[in-house]
Amino acid sequence: MRSVAGAVDSAHDGQLTQYLAGGPELLERFRTAPLAAKALIWAALDARRMSHRNALPHALLEQATVTRPG
Repeated sequence: MRSVAGAVDSAHDGQLTQYLAGGPELLERFRTAPLAAKALIWAALDARRMSHRNALPHALLEQATVTRPG
């Protein structure tokens, strides 16, 4: 478990809450994620932005990650 004092020292630009919530680690995991995983995350984010508030249909997310021939 991390201490608050350690978090204060490690947080960048005073972003203590983001640091404690794991923000930097989540961003790094996203940056290094496989392309299909990133596509799934972007599809879910876009659906939420378009007012989908209930559970997202699996078919919607599945179609968003299908690789199409170029």
